[in-house]
Amino acid sequence: MFQICVNGGFHALHHVKLPDGTLEAPHAHDWLVRVHLGRDALDELGMVADFHEVQHGLSEILNKLQNTDLNQHESLQFPFPTAEIVAKFIADEMRDKVIASVLRVEVTEAKDCIATFEPPRVA
Repeated sequence: MFQICVNGGFHALHHVKLPDGTLEAPHAHDWLVRVHLGRDALDELGMVADFHEVQHGLSEILNKLQNTDLNQHESLQFPFPTAEIVAKFIADEMRDKVIASVLRVEVTEAKDCIATFEPPRVA
């Protein structure tokens, strides 16, 4: 399989429920995003997908999240906008924007804290 990866980022606020049941205070992160795409065969130009098109698609998604409170975003409210939920949201949105398969989305919420979502492979 051939793969490419594009990176992006956004700044946003969120809060989640802690394991003891308390809600943490709203706080902001500079979220980093890495999207991995793949195809078994390259296209007629020898590419998985055009980097510029993929970056444009990712930017459109991240612009919806930029400088927002993720708890107010209707697609991120279940159960709270954790990094895992954000990664799945980005993967789902990217599927509509690229011809290659979304293999994995990594979201870094804070230094050394990375959540990953890998959509199920469709045969």
